[in-house]
Amino acid sequence: MNDSNNSTDALNYDGGSEHWSRRPIFAGVLVGGTSSRMGTPKSLLRLQETTFLEHVISVTGQRAEQTVLLGSGPTPRVSPDIDQLEDVPGLAGPIAGIMAALIHRPDVCWLITACDMPYVRIEAVDWLLNERGSDRWAVLPVISPQRFERLLAVYEPQSRVLLERIAARGQRSLEGLANEPRVHSPTPPEPLHKCWTNVNTPDELRQLKRDTD
Repeated sequence: MNDSNNSTDALNYDGGSEHWSRRPIFAGVLVGGTSSRMGTPKSLLRLQETTFLEHVISVTGQRAEQTVLLGSGPTPRVSPDIDQLEDVPGLAGPIAGIMAALIHRPDVCWLITACDMPYVRIEAVDWLLNERGSDRWAVLPVISPQRFERLLAVYEPQSRVLLERIAARGQRSLEGLANEPRVHSPTPPEPLHKCWTNVNTPDELRQLKRDTD
C-alpha cells in the first residue's frame, strides 16, 4: 500500500486543469460494514421492490462509467459486470475500501458512496460532480458544522496521498481531511441534504419506510 512510486504517480497524475475534467468517473459503493446496529447486512435491506444497494447503483450508475463494490460484505445478485474489491489489508473502516478503489484504478475520479444511503438522488450526484475542479483533490460536502461527509463524495487520484498519510498515522477516521487545503468542502442546497442520510438502525429503517409509503 505504501509504494512511494505509486504515491508519486497519484500526486502527479493528470494534474493539469486541461485534464481533470476528462477523467472517467467510477462509482465505488462500500459494502463491508458489520451492520452491528442494524443486525442484518444493510446491502440486503429492501425498500419496496429493490435493495438499498441496487438503488444506490442505479443512481450513481447514471453518471459513472463503471461501478465497483468495495469490501467483502454480502450483496444481492447484481450485474455480473460489477466487480467487488476486498478492503486494503491492515486498514479498517471506510478508508480501507476507498484506498482499495484508488489503488485499483488510480487514473479515474471516484464517486464514493455506501450501500446504506437509500435517499440518494441523481440531483445530489450532479451537484457533487459539478463541484470538481483542477485544484480540488477531493470534494467532501459539509451538511452542517457537525456533519462532514466522507461518503457520497468525490476522490480524485491525488487524494490517495492524503489517505496514505492518515493510514500511516494509524488512524481510521477521515475527519482530518477537512483541514486539507486541496479538499473542497461545499454545502449542498438544502433540498438535497437528506441524500447524505445513512440508515443504520431498525428505527431509522422504519422511518424510511414511513417516508416512502
